[in-house]
Amino acid sequence: MGERYRVLKGLNYPGSGGTDIRREPGDFADDLPMVAIARLIEGGAIEPADLDELPASSEPTYVRKRDKRGEE
Repeated sequence: MGERYRVLKGLNYPGSGGTDIRREPGDFADDLPMVAIARLIEGGAIEPADLDELPASSEPTYVRKRDKRGEE
C-alpha cells in the first residue's frame, strides 16, 4: 500500500487484472497509479489524506473488466 489520498473529484483508473476502479468524492485511495498522482493533485482531483481522518479501509468500486485489447 502506498500513501493515501482523499478523492475530491470522481475518477476512474486501471486496477489489477484489467478492471477499472471508480472512486467517488470523499473516498480514500492508496492504489492510484504513481505516474498520475502529481497530475491529479495539480488538477484538484485528489489531496494527501490527513492521518487523523483515515478510515480503516476504503473499498473501491470496480466498474468494468477490459479484454486483452483494452475493450469492454
